Amino acid sequence: DMLRLRRNLDGSSAELLGGNVNVFHVNAGAHVLAWQRWNNPGDDVVAVANFSGASFAQYNVGLPGAGLWHVRLSSDDTKYSPDFGNVAEPDVTASTTGIDGLPASGTVALAPYHLLILSR
Repeated sequence: DMLRLRRNLDGSSAELLGGNVNVFHVNAGAHVLAWQRWNNPGDDVVAVANFSGASFAQYNVGLPGAGLWHVRLSSDDTKYSPDFGNVAEPDVTASTTGIDGLPASGTVALAPYHLLILSR
């Protein structure tokens, strides 16, 4: 699934074909990292990675724009292992309250050692 997204085989992640990267969220204490990839301005994919064994029911992170963001990949999906918790929201609605140097923000649920890929 990650390779399908990276290569835009489903047509939902062309932004990953671009070379632009912005690491905008580094929380060393919680071991959470978020970055943005884009090809053209306004064409964004956001990855949020939890590198810790802790879970976060409501983790607030910056987003490049307000509105609806779709979860394109959740590594905690039970289709990858029945041991996973399937912690993920199907969509994230970003508000116009900016954080992390970005103009919007949204709340996601993060499982331990979890990667989320979001796009519009």
